[in-house]
Amino acid sequence: MNKNLKKVISSVAALTMVASSVAAFAVDFPDVESTASYAQAVQELSALDVISGYDDGTFGPDDSTCNKS
Repeated sequence: MNKNLKKVISSVAALTMVASSVAAFAVDFPDVESTASYAQAVQELSALDVISGYDDGTFGPDDSTCNKS
């Protein structure tokens, strides 16, 4: 049991470090309020290069189209 507990604790510690490093590389979009329900998802997805926002540095959460003029 002690051996398994050490493995669990090590795994949790490793996952915590990975999760915190992902947040460190997240883009901070000026038009995404930190209190928005989607703010954490936007931060994490931008850190993983899944989303990138617009060329002007905004995310455009209120835009109704994918194309920005």
